[in-house]
Amino acid sequence: MTLVDLTITNARIVTSRYIVEAGIAIDEQRIATIAKEPHLPKADRSIDAQGMLVMPGLIDSHVHLRDPGYTHKEDFLTGTKAAANGGVTLVMDEPNTNPTTVSLEAFKEKRGLGEAKAVTDFALSVGLNHENIAEIPRFSEAGAISYSIFTTASGDLGVVDDYVAFEALKAVGSVNGTAAVSPMLGDISSRVISDLMESER
Repeated sequence: MTLVDLTITNARIVTSRYIVEAGIAIDEQRIATIAKEPHLPKADRSIDAQGMLVMPGLIDSHVHLRDPGYTHKEDFLTGTKAAANGGVTLVMDEPNTNPTTVSLEAFKEKRGLGEAKAVTDFALSVGLNHENIAEIPRFSEAGAISYSIFTTASGDLGVVDDYVAFEALKAVGSVNGTAAVSPMLGDISSRVISDLMESER
């Protein structure tokens, strides 16, 4: 029997259909087999799960890591450490940082920060506005898979015209991307913010 890199024994494995008591063999960072312990291959290293659950890593599709610009709140290191502690192995970061992730330059800068600091996998969401929709193919080539559409303006974020938002969705679809729409009511939001500022709350 071929030697593999790792086995996890005595586990309760969560599958898409049920929980099974078995072990996992992993080789070259891929699951090679799931089997009862006597049928697992020999491994360089073995972990006894002691009856704990073993499951695929979770994906958090909406996080605010605040890096760059607001790292006093959070950054790639602290945010992804917290994610990993909760079983999340992929986070998708929102674009409202400083600078906002609306240009190819900002996207590449932010990606570099993530590559240097993150302890989990990550993806970056590009914030769409009226000016950068035509750049979606270039964002895609640079590695973007997710795009955020805010239906009210906030700085250089926001697609406030319904037809432009529709065109943005088509453009995202053309590169097999995903779009998250934040359907905010601009008039209500701006009036509430104004009222709060006037009352100094």
